[in-house]
Amino acid sequence: MRVGLAASAWQLEQARQLLEHFQPVPGQKLNLPPASLVTERAVALALQIAPRHGKPRAQGVITLRCDSAAGLALDRHHHETLEQMRAEGARLVEVEQLAFDRQAPLLALIKPMLQVLSSPVKTWEATDILAECTRLQAAFYCGQLGFKRLQNRPPNRADKILLHLPSTRLVALQSRHLPEIRRPD
Repeated sequence: MRVGLAASAWQLEQARQLLEHFQPVPGQKLNLPPASLVTERAVALALQIAPRHGKPRAQGVITLRCDSAAGLALDRHHHETLEQMRAEGARLVEVEQLAFDRQAPLLALIKPMLQVLSSPVKTWEATDILAECTRLQAAFYCGQLGFKRLQNRPPNRADKILLHLPSTRLVALQSRHLPEIRRPD
């Protein structure tokens, strides 16, 4: 297994295939950034190096997107909360996409993927990492990755929860022993 930031068109294609397999969007291809676009997004990718059926295959993908003048996808449903954080000096990063092959050794992948992602988070000088997920997935994010639930939930998104992780905790997560990681369903 190799873990790193996706840096080539082929690696991004592997990431896209895994994301589409687990999060299919009918009639639409997922749009991952070109390999040279590391200013706004970082794609951590875990690739199986012992190929199945002759081809290496993505085992895990985590895509982070840093805040910019265009904002974040989370602004659509949590604009007030994000604007308040920005006004207080927060530099935001969003967990844009996350997927793991069901056969992948999650325990062996999470720690190196977090280590890889700490570099762009530091480069972006981010202070806060945000994610939106279902209530069921929130247990994984909170229990295994250290996110905390934010209080503000818009009424039209009652099925979704906005989560927060100070970027300083990413460093702490790197060295933390991660026992019994469970898959989000």
